Amino acid sequence: MGTASPGNFSDLTGWECFVNSHDLEHEIPVAFSRTDDGEPWISHLAQIVFLRQGTALGLAVRRRAAGAEPPRG
Repeated sequence: MGTASPGNFSDLTGWECFVNSHDLEHEIPVAFSRTDDGEPWISHLAQIVFLRQGTALGLAVRRRAAGAEPPRG
């Protein structure tokens, strides 16, 4: 992310979304190709892998958030 600073975005929400995004395709070794139009294409089985991994990640985040202390203020 190096040069990503709030001033590079139209609002702070855009910046927050950029710095806190996580792309599963960088973590899961699933091959994809591109169509003749340049659009990404992924097989049905690879989509299932992504769905399962994404669901597992979401559930793990939910469990950790449920156990977190509420904000003080």
